[in-house]
This record gives sequence, C-alpha cells and structure tokens, in this order.
Amino acid sequence: MPTNFFQMSNEIFRYGLKPNEFTVYCYLVSCAGQDEKCWPSVKTISRNCCISENTVRKCVAVLVERGFILKRYATRINSNGKTYQWNNNYYILDLPELPTKATVTA
Repeated sequence: MPTNFFQMSNEIFRYGLKPNEFTVYCYLVSCAGQDEKCWPSVKTISRNCCISENTVRKCVAVLVERGFILKRYATRINSNGKTYQWNNNYYILDLPELPTKATVTA
C-alpha cells in the first residue's frame, strides 16, 4: 500500500491552470513537502510529468509569473574552483489571490 502523498488545496482548481501547468505545479509541491523548497532538474520534472523539457520550462515560467512558485538559479563550485549551473531551487508560495473571471484564460 503506498504511503507517500501530498495535500493540495481545493482552491487550485479555480485558478485556470492548463493541464501541464497543473501537473508541473503538483509535482513541485510533491517534491517540496513541508519545507516548501525543492530542486528537481528540468529533465527529472519532464520524465515524471511525461512532458517535454521545453514544456516544463514554459510551465515553470507561467507558475513564476502567476505567483505560484519562486525560482532561484543555483550554482556550484567544483573541485577545480570552477562555477557551474546547478539545478534550480523552487520555492512553493502561498496560493496567489484568485483571479477574476475576466483574467482567467481558456
């Protein structure tokens, strides 16, 4: 019997997220757990959500723009002292103010 689960507010259905945006958001919430921070790679999100990496990037951009998540670039320094891009850090924010009917897109 599976024991892993996450909770999502029922209000999420009132925001007019497109299916892929909803899926990426749910995946990030499930990764973040109670600390509200996670750092899966775009490739990992893509594989687990069954969508392309480009679609993941577009969905993340929408979620950031609409105030669902905060994305922070992360870098690491290797043993040679060279800095390189690491997985982004994603912070799950409180749900934004509900949009009015005029602002919800189909």
